[in-house]
Amino acid sequence: MVASIYDSSPQREEIQHLQRRLQFEIQRRQEAEAQLYRHQAGLAVEASGWSMASFYESVFATAPHGLFVVNVTPEGEMVMATVNPVIEAWTGLTAADICGKPPEEAFGAEIGSRIRAKYQRCIDEGQSIAYEEYVPFNGQDSWSQTTLTPLRDASGQIYRLIGTAVNITDQKLAEQKLEQQAEILTSILNTMSEGIIVADTNGNFLITNPAAAEMFGNTFSEVRPEGWSSHFGLFLPDQKTPFPMEELPLFRSLNGESVSHVEMFVRHEQAPDGRWVSINARPLKDVYGLLQGGVIVCRDITERKASELLQQEQTEKLRTAIQTLKRTQSQLVQTEKMSSLGQLVAGVAHEINNPVNFIYGNLVHIDEYAQDLSEVVMTYQDHYPQPAPDLAELIEEKDVDFLLSDLPQMITSMKVGAQRIREIVDSLRTFSRLDEAECKDVDLHESLDSTLMILQHRIKAKPDRPAIEILKQYGQLPQIECYSGQLNQVFMNVLANGIDALDEDYAQSESKSWRGQMAIATRLIDIEGKAHVEISIRDNGPGIPKEIRSKIFDPFFTTKAIGKGTGLGMSISYQIITEKHNGKIQCQSKPGQGAEFIITIPVQQRLSPAQS
Repeated sequence: MVASIYDSSPQREEIQHLQRRLQFEIQRRQEAEAQLYRHQAGLAVEASGWSMASFYESVFATAPHGLFVVNVTPEGEMVMATVNPVIEAWTGLTAADICGKPPEEAFGAEIGSRIRAKYQRCIDEGQSIAYEEYVPFNGQDSWSQTTLTPLRDASGQIYRLIGTAVNITDQKLAEQKLEQQAEILTSILNTMSEGIIVADTNGNFLITNPAAAEMFGNTFSEVRPEGWSSHFGLFLPDQKTPFPMEELPLFRSLNGESVSHVEMFVRHEQAPDGRWVSINARPLKDVYGLLQGGVIVCRDITERKASELLQQEQTEKLRTAIQTLKRTQSQLVQTEKMSSLGQLVAGVAHEINNPVNFIYGNLVHIDEYAQDLSEVVMTYQDHYPQPAPDLAELIEEKDVDFLLSDLPQMITSMKVGAQRIREIVDSLRTFSRLDEAECKDVDLHESLDSTLMILQHRIKAKPDRPAIEILKQYGQLPQIECYSGQLNQVFMNVLANGIDALDEDYAQSESKSWRGQMAIATRLIDIEGKAHVEISIRDNGPGIPKEIRSKIFDPFFTTKAIGKGTGLGMSISYQIITEKHNGKIQCQSKPGQGAEFIITIPVQQRLSPAQS
């Protein structure tokens, strides 16, 4: 509801109260003056023998207010009998212009007819009446507070009206100005887009404009402050928690507090989707500084909040797009690196494989030839135990006996070395997997072993660190459908990070019995009726703190020194497992108890013909 400012303001109520008191005082004073005049007239006549006419002339001449007498004929005709100088000055007419004439003739037809109507009402009611009257005498707007008192003859017939008139023009002009200001203020409030609410110190609503009614549901009634939140549907910015009474801007203003830019969410029957409102509140004080109430100015910021939300969503989308782009870029860089590495490894393996196969194949024949030559020499020695002096000297110089015993051992050692080279080459070829960019069935254990072979130079003992012990607990696994090259990349990242952790742990350890271990376990598990393989890679290093553990899969996050890590390895590993293989990779660790990475991927990435 929209309360009238003029009707509801304390100033208007005070003016109306003063006006009623003024009217009462004027009437009481006029009646008292009339009685006084009559009493004084009687005393004067008795004391001095004055005539009544002389007494009336004296009273009329000195009275501060307008006085007039109207004679009423038996036929009911009204004739102006006499007026005092105040009436003359007020109307701009002389007593001669007025007296002896009916009102219409004395004051003009329009004014006279209104005056006659008032006189007639006094006669009809038969008692004193008081009224306000607009009397534009002398070309100026003016108002009077008039009291009429009827006089009766011995038969009870009204034959005369005694009137007093108080000029209340200044008061009426002040009231009109106040009403105009109130109308202007009402017009301003009614056209404002901001909601205005004024309440007294008891929480009673004095002023509410249409904008406020629209914002809060047009339900302003007798509601106590403790019920405002539930009645108007006021919520904190979380849109769920009712606004506490003691934090409401209007309630705070009623306690003398000023608040600015308080945002609240409003939801009611007229606004089921809710709207956002920003509120400023100020206390209202009188001229003496005493608190009289509070006022709030409310602005609907729903569109602004929606724009902010849209901007936040767009910003979040942009941030996500940038992160995706960074991940894609990093993955492309890393993939290109791995591709280049794979090509290099495959090329090296191919180039090494040919001469190694040649050497390994010839070693078989060399072994046979050496054995044949040894047999010939030994047979020759049996048949010719006493060789010629120069030959005996040569046999002693070349230590033929040692050559015959050491040559087979050398050939055997060369065969072992050549076999080792062939195994390394096979591991390099398995690790590169350049011909396996597609998803295909792979022996997971073979992939793990090839990765360990590549990292053998870091696992074996060093001058400054004992060898790292590799513990394998391989379960029975079927062929796994995967992108083997990318999966090998994940194994390489996790194992390399574990070796880094053990190196760091050894460097900080003072124990002479330090033993670095890495345990690799695989097993087949069932998740929601679908076969999965779980690979666990665990080290007994220093572990990963909780605050770091939550960031290890973030792009570019690394705890390594500058130049020793890009922060991309684990991020890319996370993408490979989750996005490429529909799996999960988790890290479990406690400081001082090592770290364990658990990789879970489905045995099958695609539906089999039977499933499809």
